[in-house]
Amino acid sequence: MKILYGIQGTGNGHISRARTFLPMLKKFAEVDVLLSGTSSEVSLGSPVRFQVHGLGYTFGKKGGIDFIDSARKLRPVQLIRDIASLPVHEYDLVISDFEPVSARAAMRAGKMCIGLSHQAAFLSPLSPRPSHKSTIGEYIFRHYAPCSHYIGFHYQRYARNIFTPVIGSEIRQLEKEQHMPAESQQSLLAKTPGACLESAVKGNGSGSTWKPTQLTRKHATVYLPSYDDRRLVPILEPITHIDWHIFSKTAVCPYRRGHVRVHPVDFAAYINSLATCSWLVCGAGFETPSEALHLGKPILTIPMAWQYEQQCNAAALKQMGVTVQTAVDRRFTEVICNWIERAEAVKITYPDHTEAVIARILNMYELEKTGTGFAV
Repeated sequence: MKILYGIQGTGNGHISRARTFLPMLKKFAEVDVLLSGTSSEVSLGSPVRFQVHGLGYTFGKKGGIDFIDSARKLRPVQLIRDIASLPVHEYDLVISDFEPVSARAAMRAGKMCIGLSHQAAFLSPLSPRPSHKSTIGEYIFRHYAPCSHYIGFHYQRYARNIFTPVIGSEIRQLEKEQHMPAESQQSLLAKTPGACLESAVKGNGSGSTWKPTQLTRKHATVYLPSYDDRRLVPILEPITHIDWHIFSKTAVCPYRRGHVRVHPVDFAAYINSLATCSWLVCGAGFETPSEALHLGKPILTIPMAWQYEQQCNAAALKQMGVTVQTAVDRRFTEVICNWIERAEAVKITYPDHTEAVIARILNMYELEKTGTGFAV
């Protein structure tokens, strides 16, 4: 059996999910990977056979999408060529994590394609929506990467074909370490490469590296990829009774301004900051809040402007008791100060459904192959 796995490369969540599924899929089939876009910082950890430009967007610096840069990077002719030239006939099954080239090539060739993504969960009307639905957003859910079958992921199992989030092995290991005595945690962090924001990248051109942080003060981890760190630092700097760890898509190298630390997005550094943080401030993408819910971290989430998926996620998180803020504005310093004082964690222990998802995929394929299947 041969499988083509198409992965959307805008953001880190799609790649993080594939890192979990690929090793298990390879136990049952020969798997080739197609990756579109180049906006992620997480390594896939598997060879990529097809690298395509795809169809994505660029994160802005003020809380939304950079529409001008996104339009500049559109390659519609290249997209059509990539879809037409992709040899999907070589494969028995195509899996698409909201990846348009693999999905549309499969549809064009009449090949079975399973949508394995968070976005697939929004095909169910039972998934939460904001008070004002977006006609364009709903259209994108259905037509951006159309598939013949779907398996979705969401914060809760709103429908039969929706599973709870895929929590990576690194996060599950953090959960185990949280139950260790404080002394054992400190010892383990000291032995861990990249522990507590240690980085080999030089900070601010001074020649110093970002040394491991001793667990003496509480800190908040901040991951808002659509905001420039230069916008966030002045807002958080007046809040001096805790430390701030900002992970920024726009920062070139680590630097520190008093109790505020800024670091380029780096998976190992982020994981170690998340492990010991007392609060998390993040966007309303899917994976980051999922991981924080699993670890029981208090969350303040700020959905991207003009990004309907994140508005839907924020609606679901708000139903679950997570604090949602609309934007980083002039009142944000006051808002976040008040939140820190009263923040409560929403803890959800998400089970590992990896084997069940793989079994569902294989079962759907067998049903389709024998002619007894149906779109789920």
